[in-house]
Amino acid sequence: MRQLKRISFFIYTCLIFTAGFLGHVKFEETFYPGRQSGSGTMIWEQTKDLGKSEVVAVSQSREHITSDTMLEIQVYDAAAGSETVEHMSMPGKYIGLDREAFLRCIADLEASPTLAEKNAGLYSVEVLSFSAEKIVLKKSYYKKETAVSYYLVLEQNMVVVYEADRSTVYLRTVIDGRNLPSEIRYEILRGMAVDSRDELEKFLESYST
Repeated sequence: MRQLKRISFFIYTCLIFTAGFLGHVKFEETFYPGRQSGSGTMIWEQTKDLGKSEVVAVSQSREHITSDTMLEIQVYDAAAGSETVEHMSMPGKYIGLDREAFLRCIADLEASPTLAEKNAGLYSVEVLSFSAEKIVLKKSYYKKETAVSYYLVLEQNMVVVYEADRSTVYLRTVIDGRNLPSEIRYEILRGMAVDSRDELEKFLESYST
């Protein structure tokens, strides 16, 4: 009889322990759902996937120009009110640049256009779209129909080109008048007249360093 009581007490104790354990598990499932191993794994996987998406987004935002990138130039003539489109291969000086570096180059081109672009009346350059596959630029020109005539003068020893009215600066050059032949320097000191754009370009090409 004593042996039977011991066995009954042991079974009763096991039942109480099991009920307590199951109750604790149910409590955690209700109030701490994120502690289960399956949920934790799922959350970690979602975080990992989010990290991958962020890396891809950053990579795409840092696209670079390659030799395969096509360049489309929309040329707008403000005087005529017309627009033409040109397609060309990407110039080598732009290959390897990302969007920010390319925008800086275009800003420099707009601020200091080449003499040929200036003569054509360039006044605006815009980047309409940028990708590794294709870049679209818009160049706007306004050509004034006036007689071509220029005057070269020296200002602080540097050659400055004025338009025919002698008051509108056409171009400030990097030509140091002290390095010019004496007869040309003397003529420029008095105001050297240049009758054509071709003549001006020849002078600049001859004496620019």
